[in-house]
Amino acid sequence: MPNCKHPEYLSHINAALVEGSITTCHRKAAFLAQLTHESGQLMYMEEIASGAAYEGRKDLGNTQPSDDKRSKGRGPIQLAGQGNDRAA
Repeated sequence: MPNCKHPEYLSHINAALVEGSITTCHRKAAFLAQLTHESGQLMYMEEIASGAAYEGRKDLGNTQPSDDKRSKGRGPIQLAGQGNDRAA
């Protein structure tokens, strides 16, 4: 992640690897690739889009008006959806 300006995240990423039992090289590579893709190399901690695409997405747990904007992607993995928020 050559554009990452947040080396302080490394300890949190390492903790997530342990918590998620992400121990093999392949799993670590997949996890880091997903973080890199979703967050633009850890530059964005909130989804750039408005979240309107999530309106009414019951598969994400969005059942109320304006759930879309309240549950747009956040964090390095860009977790989205009221249901995912509750699970996390």
